[in-house]
Amino acid sequence: MATPENTREHLYKLLKGFDTAMLVTQASNDDLHGRPMAIAELSEDGDTYFATSIDSPKVDEVEKAQKCLITFQSSSQYAAGTFGFPKARPIRSCAC
Repeated sequence: MATPENTREHLYKLLKGFDTAMLVTQASNDDLHGRPMAIAELSEDGDTYFATSIDSPKVDEVEKAQKCLITFQSSSQYAAGTFGFPKARPIRSCAC
């Protein structure tokens, strides 16, 4: 039987092979918006960080959305997950 630690380790090993992911958010009018995002960082517990402009509409959508979907795909692997608050949230950081 898989333990949470084994599951997280397996997820990390799977996801660390991806450079990009598709981030799907839901706008206030219920439209779904998907866009490819470069993965800025992936932590061992599975947290995935993307870099974008603070002025991007996706930041507002992530702040307001109840859930988001992240998919990862290569020619030989696929992974997807839905995340609700407080997991999906913008983190403001300056790359100055």
